[in-house]
Amino acid sequence: MKIAAIWSLALLLVSPMLSGAEPVRTLTYSFTDVRYHYCTDVIKLLLKKSEDKFGPTRLIKHPYAEVLNSSDPRKLQFMVDGAVDVNCIGYNQERAPKFNWVEPGITMGLLGYRILLIREGSQFKFEQVKALADLNLGLRGGFVSTWADMHVLKHNKVKTVTANNYLSLLAMLKAGRFEYISRGINEIWAEIAADQQEEQNAMLAAENSLALFYPADHFIATAKTNSQLAKQLKYGMVKALADGSLKQLFLKAMEGVLLKAQVKKRRVFHLDSPEPMLTIKTDWWMDNKPTEP
Repeated sequence: MKIAAIWSLALLLVSPMLSGAEPVRTLTYSFTDVRYHYCTDVIKLLLKKSEDKFGPTRLIKHPYAEVLNSSDPRKLQFMVDGAVDVNCIGYNQERAPKFNWVEPGITMGLLGYRILLIREGSQFKFEQVKALADLNLGLRGGFVSTWADMHVLKHNKVKTVTANNYLSLLAMLKAGRFEYISRGINEIWAEIAADQQEEQNAMLAAENSLALFYPADHFIATAKTNSQLAKQLKYGMVKALADGSLKQLFLKAMEGVLLKAQVKKRRVFHLDSPEPMLTIKTDWWMDNKPTEP
């Protein structure tokens, strides 16, 4: 399988040269599940916008299964080592020096507006939650211990059960180990749909009245050693923001989930972040800061 993957990648790299066209650089990414489809579209847009200065570049899924099927921490290490070119990842102070970061965050802050993923039929457990303190009374959340914003939950003393990976976390929620997982607006409904398709019945739902809010986003990142690619992506970001193409892509991707979220009707609990954050642009969807209950 490795040999076949190497030949496939080699053919992608040399075919433009054989045809006499301008050489096309090929970049790889490794986060591929439903949460990252929009991210891939944004990176492709920025590469397209940067062609005038940096030449044509294509983005492909990494050809090695051992990379694609590895844990999230291992995927990050592949990036640090330069084995993977680019991904969209969460930012925190521990990760900050390991990567080059492209601002602003690509979800425009939607990742930090957290709706509760719950078991189907358990909405009644949340009806009396009027403040963050109420959420901690008999209700526990679940979170992957290595996710970039785990420190925010700890800092705000949100009762949390941790898991090593996302699939284990979902299984624990379904088994009743805890009552909810906080998910970004951009994530939750795609995850419910994917789970329903796999399970053939509705086991998960979005809680309909509450939300958590704190500064968080996915940022396009490259290995620290790949400064040229970072420059290319930053150049593409400036152009995509200026000509409105990124806003158009964002609204097309997020319009449906924003309608479902009914942001203005939710009781929002603001969590303080103990760490500084990169630039997050929220004005494309948020009229103003969500109001405290």
